Amino acid sequence: MLNMSANLKPVLNILNRFSGWLLFLAMVWLCWTAARLFWLLLAAPLAPALPLAPLQSSTASGNDNAGLFAIFSDPEPSAAPVQPPPNVELKGVLLAMPESQSSALLDVNGEVKNYRIGDTLTGSDYALVAVDWNAVVIADAFDKQTVIRMVEAMPLDQSDNIAGAVSNQRLPDHTMLPTAPPPADIDNEAAMTGSDDRDSSPQSAIAEAVTELQENPASYLSRMGVMASGESYQVTAAMPAQLRNRLGLEPGDKVITVNGQSVGNNPAQDAGILQQVQQTGEAQIQVQRGEQVITIRQQF
Repeated sequence: MLNMSANLKPVLNILNRFSGWLLFLAMVWLCWTAARLFWLLLAAPLAPALPLAPLQSSTASGNDNAGLFAIFSDPEPSAAPVQPPPNVELKGVLLAMPESQSSALLDVNGEVKNYRIGDTLTGSDYALVAVDWNAVVIADAFDKQTVIRMVEAMPLDQSDNIAGAVSNQRLPDHTMLPTAPPPADIDNEAAMTGSDDRDSSPQSAIAEAVTELQENPASYLSRMGVMASGESYQVTAAMPAQLRNRLGLEPGDKVITVNGQSVGNNPAQDAGILQQVQQTGEAQIQVQRGEQVITIRQQF
């Protein structure tokens, strides 16, 4: 027993000598282990994200096989064919405030009519959606828009075009020039067609208005359903409906100016303004409707 204690004594002495270091190492290990456990509690490691595999529908194969029996399936509705835009020509515009009250004079497939914003064009599914100074916008049922622009008036001086068309080349021999019809034939033809042209041509109507305003203004204004108030021309219900629709006028409207010049005071002077309109082929008319003033642009 004494021999065993004597043998262990050097070992105990060594342990006593390094006991402080051993205690320090044990404390460091315990602190590291405690910190590791605390970190695992606060920020646990995330599991790796796996890519999601799309689920295969059990009905997919059934649908594929059902395609083999397409004879029994319901036919798919076919899309409605897109209707081409009608043959539309812009004849005039009427700008008003608010814009929803604006309208345009359109020639749709040969039929001239006044359309307000939102109105459907005759014989088509297109509607008028916007009116500008020299253009309008129409749209179909799918809101596909088409812009219709007003054709610019042709200048009266066509000398350059005529000069460019004249040729100084000599005609081949034995070439007969076209002969003009005798004056009698011209007079007969004019007599047969003249009245119809005056009734249908805006230029003829303007020429007639110029003559009547110079010679017999009171009778002409009464026949046209217009009253001169000294500062304007007031439109009445007696004005022909076709003329009202073409100009976009309504009973009670007052025509204030034409091409920036006041009308309604002197019929003879107003006849001169109409002559200017006849020469330029277009007119800008200011109309007072109630408390608002609207502008109408027309081409003739």
